[in-house]
Amino acid sequence: MSHGSRPTTIDLHRHVYGGIAAPWWLTHIAGRRINPGPYESAWLRMYDQPSPLRALLQRYQRNDQHVIEDFRRLFEFHQKDGPGFERFQLHHDLITWTSALADPQLLRRPTQRFAEELPLVIDHVAEQCRREGLGAAELRLMLPAGMRPAVARWAWALFSHCCGQASTTSCRIDGIASLSRSHAVPQWRDLADCLRAGEAGGIVGVDFSHREERSRIQDLLPVSEQIHAFNAQNPRHAVALVVHVGESYEGICLESALRRIHQAVRLLRPHRIGHAVAAGIAPQHHGVHERSETVRERLEHLTWECEHADSLTQHGIAVDTAQLRHERSTLLQRDPRQRLRRTYDHRLLEEFSQRQQWLRHILRRQQQIIEVCPTSTQRIAGIRDHHHHHVHAFLDEDLTVVLGSDDPGLFATTLSQECALVEQWRGEDCRHLTERVGACSRYLSGRDTLS
Repeated sequence: MSHGSRPTTIDLHRHVYGGIAAPWWLTHIAGRRINPGPYESAWLRMYDQPSPLRALLQRYQRNDQHVIEDFRRLFEFHQKDGPGFERFQLHHDLITWTSALADPQLLRRPTQRFAEELPLVIDHVAEQCRREGLGAAELRLMLPAGMRPAVARWAWALFSHCCGQASTTSCRIDGIASLSRSHAVPQWRDLADCLRAGEAGGIVGVDFSHREERSRIQDLLPVSEQIHAFNAQNPRHAVALVVHVGESYEGICLESALRRIHQAVRLLRPHRIGHAVAAGIAPQHHGVHERSETVRERLEHLTWECEHADSLTQHGIAVDTAQLRHERSTLLQRDPRQRLRRTYDHRLLEEFSQRQQWLRHILRRQQQIIEVCPTSTQRIAGIRDHHHHHVHAFLDEDLTVVLGSDDPGLFATTLSQECALVEQWRGEDCRHLTERVGACSRYLSGRDTLS
C-alpha cells in the first residue's frame, strides 16, 4: 500500500461521528425531528444553564449569517472548554443525541434514518480523509448497546458496506467496531456472526472505548479470548483488538491508572492500545493534589501489586507486601463503593514517575503499539506545557507510537496538523509516526500480509 515512492499516510485512530465537521452536521440535522433531551440535561448539569442548541437550529432556519460560527463554538472542543473527559464527552453527546443512533427504534428494527445517515456520514468523513491526502484510515463506530441481534448484524453489515463504498484506489477506508465495555460479549457475538457470513469484510478491528473507569479490565477478558479464538479459527475474517486505556483516570488514583494499562496489555493481548496517557504524562502536570477511588478499585490494586511485587521491586519500587495484605484485610470490611482519598505529595509523585518508567519498560520490551492523539490528550487532560505531554516520554524511550487524529471534527484538526504539532514540540521529523503500514489492523490480525 504505497503511492509510488511516497510512503502512505495512515490514520489508525479516527472515530466516525467525531470526524464530522461542524458546518456539515448543522446542515444535516437542521429541520430534522430530533430529541436531544439527554444532551440538554447533561449540559444543564454541567453549566447550570440551558443549552443554546435549539436556539441555534432556529437561527439556521431563519438563514442567520452568523449561526455557523456560533454553532462551531458549541460543537468543537478547545482548550477553553476543558479539561476533563466528561466535558469532552458533552461535545460528543451533541452529535450522538442528534443522530440516528439516538432513535430508540434502532434497538428493535433497522431504521430508514440510520440507513440514510450512515452512508452520508462515512462519505463525508472519507472525503475529509482524501482532502488530507491520507492513503488509508480506520474509522471507529459504536452502536447502541441492547440492539436485537438481527438489527446489530444489519448495522455492522451496513457499516462495512459504507466503508467499502467510500474507499478509492488512493485512500482505503476500513472500519473498526467499537463495542460497549458493559455489553461486549453479546455485541461481539453479533459482529462475529456477521464476519463469518462474509457480510462485514470492511470491518478489520474491534475496539473498546468510552468511559473506561466504569468497568474493570478483567471484565473484557472473556470477549478478548473469544476474539483471539475467532481469529485463529477464521483467519480470512480476523480482526485486530485495540483498546482505549489510560486515557481517562480522573476518578481513580494514579497507581490504578498504570495498573489498568498493564492489565490491558497482559490480559487482553491487544494489537494496539489507545492513548495510555497515564504511562507517559509528566508527574509535574498533576502536581501536588488529592484524588480518590472506590474501595473496590483499591482492593483490586492491592491484589495486583502483591502479584507483581517482585517485578516492581527489581525496578527500585519499594513494595511492602505484608502491609498491603493488612490493608486489604481491613478494606474487605468496608463498603466497596466508599471512596478513599489519597494526597499526592512530592514523594508519591516521584514514586509515580518510577512506576511509569517500569510500565514503559514493559511496553517497549513487548513492542506494544500505542496510538497517540496529541491534540485530544492536550485538551482533555488540560496540558498547558507541552513538555508534560506523554508523547515525549514515549518517543524519548523508543516506544512504538502511531499518531492519530481521534475526533478531528470536534478538535478541528487533521492528521497532518497532529504530526506538525509533535514536530514543533520535538524539533524533529515525525512523519514516520503516520506511515507505519505494518500497524494497520489488516496486518496485525494476520488477515493481510505485507508484500
